[in-house]
Amino acid sequence: MLQSWVSILKMHTAMRGNWLWMGFLLLSCSLQAQEDAWLRDWMELNTEVVVDENVIQDLMEWVHHPKDINLITEEELLLLPVLERELVAEIIQHRLISGPYASLFELQVLPGMTPARYQFLKKVLRVYDQTRQGMMKERGTYIGLYQPHNWKKRGYEEKAYSGIPLRQWHRLHVTITPNWKLGFSLENDAGESFQWNKQQKGFDYGTFYAQYKGRKDWQLLLGDYRLKVGQGLMQGLGNNFGSSTWVARVYNKEGARPYRGSDENLFLRGIYASRKMGNWHLTAYLSRLKSDGRENEGNISESGTGMHRTENEWKLRKQFKRQVLGSSISYDAKRGSCGIAHFSLLENGNMAHQFSLNYRTQVANSLVFGESSFGAYGFSLLQAWVYSASNQLDFSALLRIYPKENLNPYAGGFERFSGNKNERGLYLSVEYQSKNKQKWNLFADWAYRPYPSFLVSRAYWSIQYYLETSKRVGGSEVQARLQYRSGEKDETSESSKWKQSQAWSSLGARIHAQWTLSEALSFSCRIQQQFYQSSNHLEKGMLFFQDLQWRPPHSKVYLLLRYTRFVIPSYDTRIYTYESDVLYAFSIPNYSGAGQRAYAVLRFPIYKGLDAWLKLGYTWYQSKTSIGSQWEEVNSNQQMDLKLLLRYVF
Repeated sequence: MLQSWVSILKMHTAMRGNWLWMGFLLLSCSLQAQEDAWLRDWMELNTEVVVDENVIQDLMEWVHHPKDINLITEEELLLLPVLERELVAEIIQHRLISGPYASLFELQVLPGMTPARYQFLKKVLRVYDQTRQGMMKERGTYIGLYQPHNWKKRGYEEKAYSGIPLRQWHRLHVTITPNWKLGFSLENDAGESFQWNKQQKGFDYGTFYAQYKGRKDWQLLLGDYRLKVGQGLMQGLGNNFGSSTWVARVYNKEGARPYRGSDENLFLRGIYASRKMGNWHLTAYLSRLKSDGRENEGNISESGTGMHRTENEWKLRKQFKRQVLGSSISYDAKRGSCGIAHFSLLENGNMAHQFSLNYRTQVANSLVFGESSFGAYGFSLLQAWVYSASNQLDFSALLRIYPKENLNPYAGGFERFSGNKNERGLYLSVEYQSKNKQKWNLFADWAYRPYPSFLVSRAYWSIQYYLETSKRVGGSEVQARLQYRSGEKDETSESSKWKQSQAWSSLGARIHAQWTLSEALSFSCRIQQQFYQSSNHLEKGMLFFQDLQWRPPHSKVYLLLRYTRFVIPSYDTRIYTYESDVLYAFSIPNYSGAGQRAYAVLRFPIYKGLDAWLKLGYTWYQSKTSIGSQWEEVNSNQQMDLKLLLRYVF
């Protein structure tokens, strides 16, 4: 602990006299605007505090009883603490201009909508079939995404890739009746071939689902889906959270949803059934899936990225077999709920059984929830507490204990490291809003790895501190943030004759500002600096970007522009920055090296029911002579990226 504070003081000395540091102190004392995104994407820097735990009881009520996005009023949306008035106006305006929402996915293209905000809104909003049946004639949606790649990549020039440099993804969703929905998706990654034989039927990858929701609390899913049970320690596909995520966000509604993602190896394929009977909720599911696998000493283990471009990648295709049979039962009361779940997993002839117990209780201003998972994959524990002291002050805490090895492929949850394994951690946070509406968010996370890991050959502590303050005046917003992290990593000599663990620490500082000039025109900018120290070596990295957004009122056309400048000495000081993208896509590149990047996102209507999104980006590196590695390497210091998405609603 003492060492971490010493590191902070050293970095403070390094920052002394730095204009960014002085700017942070100035803004902390007297901010004149509010932060644009206290709910900014948690994937940036792997730290994001999803704030405002104010009125926590009202928030949980929204989670348990989602509202219809096509019927909700502006006044109701303003009750949500995650939305500013401007974003609420965009949600309502999109509904008035484009018609009722066919899917919550449409929220992703709205200005100010980040992935973290979108993930939260999915918990509290719905598109109900009764609304669509009464308000709109559209019965289906087709999505087509086309993303060309650089044909000068080594894999194409040396003919290692079997396909063309074009990624294409197609998806169709159809509402047959108010109770039945069907959908499928087809995808070919860039470099994958399009062929028709015993191993492949046209596209390299595809999903299908049929969903039934009955009037008597029945739900049935056939095909491909993802599932969350309890807090996800046993069964939580797609529900992993970084250690800096708001604690209350970990608790969310369990259940299954159709799978249309691009991860070709980790989802369920089979049948899911759910039935509510009074306060009781019963579920059962069955899955059988073949994914990429590699043979090693007579055993086949899951391996691969879902890419099948080269001969070696093709050999891994559908070599690993996984079958799972599971069930759960839970009881919901007025003040809380509890449940028990189990699954049996068969992987290439090896059987494993896992169980879990989960609970939730809410008393006065406190929410307490947790889960314990035990069985063949070891013992995992998650316990959390959220307390709302007043409309201005909130506290939260979360304790997690994960086993040395956890080979459960479906495990999810609150974590600092990769996977729910080899971790003991305690997370504490405080969030305060002053009377003048200035917000302060502070968290600390202490994580201990008791066993050696892939990157570190001994046990060690990893610590993280986070401070954010924000305020708004009128149409202007400003956010200031500090983040400190520390840990250890192995360093090896050039001759690989020795390897030893070295402590490291990093400190990041960021200012993000946004202002509106007119109904159609707005600007935002960010300045971020990163410091990294290891073995008495200090590195400094800096990133700046400027955004311009043009969105005329009552129009389907909008344009987003960004220019980024970065000077980052190495991968250790890398900076992650969320980028706007086309509908149903997102991008969070990490910047290292020195260079510039510019991109534009344009949305425009083509014909009645047919809209297009186009993203064009260009990156130039000052000191690099090549970009990428292995088959993805390009002998150039410049690269261009392009995405085109078409959506047809019928």
